[in-house]
Amino acid sequence: MKVRTDVAIGFASDVGLRRVDNQDDILVYEPRDAQAFAQRGRLIGLADGMGGSVGGGEASRLALRALLAAWLDVDVSAAVARFGAADGLRRCLASAFEAAQHALDRAAAENPRLDGMGTTLTAFVQVEDRIVGVHIGDSRCLWIGQDGAKWLTSVHASALEESRLTKALVARAEPASVEADEPDFFEAELVAGDRVLLMSDGLWRAIPEAEGLATVHSCALHEAVPLLLERARAIDGSDNASVCMLEYRGARSADADDAPVEIAESKLDRPRSALRAPRGPSALARAWPGFLILVGIVLLGVAAWIRWR
Repeated sequence: MKVRTDVAIGFASDVGLRRVDNQDDILVYEPRDAQAFAQRGRLIGLADGMGGSVGGGEASRLALRALLAAWLDVDVSAAVARFGAADGLRRCLASAFEAAQHALDRAAAENPRLDGMGTTLTAFVQVEDRIVGVHIGDSRCLWIGQDGAKWLTSVHASALEESRLTKALVARAEPASVEADEPDFFEAELVAGDRVLLMSDGLWRAIPEAEGLATVHSCALHEAVPLLLERARAIDGSDNASVCMLEYRGARSADADDAPVEIAESKLDRPRSALRAPRGPSALARAWPGFLILVGIVLLGVAAWIRWR
């Protein structure tokens, strides 16, 4: 997929060292039509299926696809004309989020085994230099600029038990009997050079905040994305880890035909067996017994020489 030159986008997802499958999912959408792009902008999202729950991976993928389908169906132009840019986009995102909730509910109603499956969902729409987002769960959105950094989302998780979410997108086989959690909304204005990151908790919990900020500040986007995933794996690796980074370069081009740039997708997701495959002994390990024998011979020689002096 290619995007217009006003941004650069990179993303990657890693299964980690302990999980068998990856329940994270990432969405990057940009209309090809110039008029549609001017009205709707681009939609970027990340969802992290609730680990340990039945259908976590299905929940994350279903939620993002339903969000996109609803976003394409809603009349963004009418909402913006009536309520203004920020409020109009927020209302459209709220409608798309509600559609994602309904999609999970329908799946649970059709298959009771999926009742209770859940996912986080953090997504934003970027129109020119403005982003407006919707958020629920413990994935996070971070803005980084020349003057600092700011978390744009809260963490909906228990302070005593971080793995227990206090708010999430959860499938309900009987929606009338269970009240759905309400999402939060966020927004920001961008200047050239700003970066916006979506991260699952497998990444942001693993990497110390100072190290993560230093990595993003000091590296080009195509270098920072895989480096963040590798560091999350090296430090922890107990969970799936995902990141999507947008770098705003200014409104240089809104035309998709003006040398669009390829999205940088890093391929870090490897099978569990490949990560744990046993390795043969190294050259040093093979030489070690011979080295010990040589040292023993030398020591015996020295002892004999001292004795017979």
